[in-house]
Amino acid sequence: MSERVIRDGIGIALALAFCVSAAVGLEAKSPVVVTGLYSASWLKWAKEEKILAEAAAWETECPVAALEGRHLVVFAYAKPKTPLTPQENAAIHKWLEQGGMLILTSGSPAAIAGKTDLSALTWLGANQYVYGKVQNTMLTPENPLVKGMAEDALKATEFCSNQPNLGSLTTAAALIGTDKTANVLLNRVGKGWVLFVSMPPFLGQKSAEGGPALRAIVERFVKAALGGTEEREALARGMPDLKRPAVRVRGRDRVACIVTEQAGAGQRLAKLIEQMTGARAPVVKTPPSGDPFCIHVGPTEFAKRHDLPPQGLHPFGYVFKLVDADNLVIAPARPNVADHAALMFLHRYAGYRWFAPGELGEVIPKVATIALPDRIDDRVEPSFTSWVNA
Repeated sequence: MSERVIRDGIGIALALAFCVSAAVGLEAKSPVVVTGLYSASWLKWAKEEKILAEAAAWETECPVAALEGRHLVVFAYAKPKTPLTPQENAAIHKWLEQGGMLILTSGSPAAIAGKTDLSALTWLGANQYVYGKVQNTMLTPENPLVKGMAEDALKATEFCSNQPNLGSLTTAAALIGTDKTANVLLNRVGKGWVLFVSMPPFLGQKSAEGGPALRAIVERFVKAALGGTEEREALARGMPDLKRPAVRVRGRDRVACIVTEQAGAGQRLAKLIEQMTGARAPVVKTPPSGDPFCIHVGPTEFAKRHDLPPQGLHPFGYVFKLVDADNLVIAPARPNVADHAALMFLHRYAGYRWFAPGELGEVIPKVATIALPDRIDDRVEPSFTSWVNA
C-alpha cells in the first residue's frame, strides 16, 4: 500500500460524511442512518446478524443537518477526500454531546489534509493515525461487552494484522488493541459515544480471531443507541477506567491531562506519568470537560494569559508555576527546551532520574500519585550558555 493511499483519511474519511450534499434529501427521519460506499453491505450484515432490523441506507454523503433527530449514524466509508471544516467538527461534537451515537468504519482511515494529525477531531479521542500490526492486549473475558466468550476469541491477532489504527489516545480507550493503539476504539463524548472500527465488521467478522468479539461490541453499541439508560450504562461498564488519579494537589487526588501544542514533549511526559502511577494523562490541545488537573507544557492559551514564560527568561531557561488548584504550567523559554523542562519537572517533584539511554539508564519511581507541594513557583536558568555548555 502506497504512502499516498495510507494518508487518504480518517479526518478525510470522516469529512465527506458530513459534507452538505444535494444528493441526500432530508426525507423521513429514520432513527438510524448507514451512509457511505459500504452502506448496503453494512446494513445487510447487520440484518443477517439480527443486530439491526431497519435503517436508512445512503450511498452518498450525510449532511450535517441530517444528524438532528438521529439516534445512530454509521459511516461505512473507504476513502473520501474532503476534510472536515471546523464548523462541521463542532456540529458533530455537539450532536454527540447531546446523546448521538456514531460508528465509524473505514477501510483506509488516515488524516486531515494528508497528515497523520487527528487532534482537530475533538470528539474522536485519539490524536494520530498509525498503521501496522496490533496484537490485542486489552479486551478480556471479564469485559461486560464480551462476557462469556472464550479467551481465544479475543486475541484478535488476525483481525488486527496490518489494519489502519488510531494512536496517541486521549479520552478514548482501546477495546481491541493495546493501551496505546486502537483497532477498535470507544470514546464517550458528553451523553453520546463514538465507536471506531478500522475494518467494516462484515469483513472483520470473517476473521477466525477477533470476529466474534467485533460482532459482540457492535451489537452492544447498537443496543445502547436504540435502547434506554440501562443499555447505555451497560456500554459504559465495558469502557476501561480512565479516571485513575495521577497527581495529588492540595490534599486532593486528581485525574490529570497534559495541555500542549508540542506533542513530543507532552507524550513523553504522559508516558512517564503512566509508568510511575499507572494512570493515563491524555495529551490534548484544549482542556477537556470534567474536572481534570491540567499540566500546561509550552505556550498554551492559559500560559499566555498568565504571562508565562516571563520576559527576560534565559533562552535555555524554564518556569514551573502552580497557578491555582487546577493548573500547573511548565513554561520553557523556547520550544526546543520543552522536553528538557518536562523531564526536569519530574526530576524535581517526582524523583525521576535519567543517566543514560535505555531502561538501565533511567530511574522511574512507582507511586500511587505524584504528590505536589501547595506552592510551586520556580524559575530555572543555566549558569552557563546552555544546559550542555554549547
